[in-house]
Amino acid sequence: MENNHWQKRLKFIIGFIILAALGVSFRLFQKQILEHSIYLAAAAGQYIIKKDLPAQRGKIYANDLFPLATNRQYYQVLAIPRNIRHPDETAGKLATILGLKKSEIFEAINNSKNYIPPLKHGLTEEEADKVADLKITGILVMPEAKRFYPEDEMAAQILGFVNASGNGQYGIEGFFNDQLKGFGGEISAEKDIKGRFFSIGERIEPRDGSDYVLTIDRNIQFKAEEIIK
Repeated sequence: MENNHWQKRLKFIIGFIILAALGVSFRLFQKQILEHSIYLAAAAGQYIIKKDLPAQRGKIYANDLFPLATNRQYYQVLAIPRNIRHPDETAGKLATILGLKKSEIFEAINNSKNYIPPLKHGLTEEEADKVADLKITGILVMPEAKRFYPEDEMAAQILGFVNASGNGQYGIEGFFNDQLKGFGGEISAEKDIKGRFFSIGERIEPRDGSDYVLTIDRNIQFKAEEIIK
């Protein structure tokens, strides 16, 4: 009787081990074969990032080819918090240049994120150089174009304006927004397990927007607006 009891227990243990092995094998098959594409996509999402390359907005000219609406070069400050070693020290150095509160910058960069919105837009070349000269790992200075109207308010009702999102509002800027805006590009960059960028992948070049020449005579427009005022 006792031998039968131990034989039953032994068979039970062996059966349990076989079932466990089959279960593990099935899970491995499920993860490695059936769900391979899912995990591959997830891995790509963690280690490959894509950054937009903005197109240059088209210019608007008077009939004498004097620019009524053009683009002026400014700079933006980007941060990759995960790569910043000393957030408190970094926030203090940037605050004096960017004209922001140290606490505000520290709150934005004191985390392990790979991306946050730009810390500041519209920096001059001098301000951008000061930030770049700090040579802080995880802090980047990138050029950006902002709309500029050389004649200030002249023909403003005709031209319209460009909002903070880069879209034209009213007038020529709004009506021909799609043509003026162009098509943005894209660049893929790989990063290591620490979130540092180490190689550049596929690159799609941006296509700048179309320029427009209006029938407006700048001198007549200026005189007419002067008389109306």
